[in-house]
Amino acid sequence: LTITTPNQLAISATQVNNTCFGANAGSIDLTATGGSSNPTYTYAWSGPNSFTATTEDLTNIAAGVYTVVVTDNCGATQTANYTITQPTQLAGTVTVTDVTGCFGNNNGSIVVTASGGAGTYEYSINNGSTWASSGTFSSITGGTYQVLIRDAVNTGCTLDLDGTGSIVNQPAALAATITA
Repeated sequence: LTITTPNQLAISATQVNNTCFGANAGSIDLTATGGSSNPTYTYAWSGPNSFTATTEDLTNIAAGVYTVVVTDNCGATQTANYTITQPTQLAGTVTVTDVTGCFGNNNGSIVVTASGGAGTYEYSINNGSTWASSGTFSSITGGTYQVLIRDAVNTGCTLDLDGTGSIVNQPAALAATITA
């Protein structure tokens, strides 16, 4: 008489972390093997903010620790924890130097500093129409500039630094009145 025992229930996963702070784009692709001879599995997930699920795989999830308990049809269980990470939140500051001298001069500047994210950044002063690797914009005229930063590694992660725009002031235009 030969008695065989099934392979031990095992689980493994491939996970994708969030590339932007606060995103719900992470995923866990779980694989269960072993257990009973004709296994069917149930899944009980828990996670941050009272998260629960009963699916094998998780998609569109926030950063945090997710715990899964996999049970086969004979009652064998296996538990695992998976941590979905995210970069730190993008942050930045804008320093404006107004135009000096005459109306219409182009000697104003905007200097943007950034932090967070993956650590390398791109900068825009025209609401994202064009991007630069340096946060220093010089030789600009008076006007309103929409300043954005984005993570250069994960370019979908952007931050509008000033909402309504940074204003570079300039001297008033000369006005002449001729009286006879």
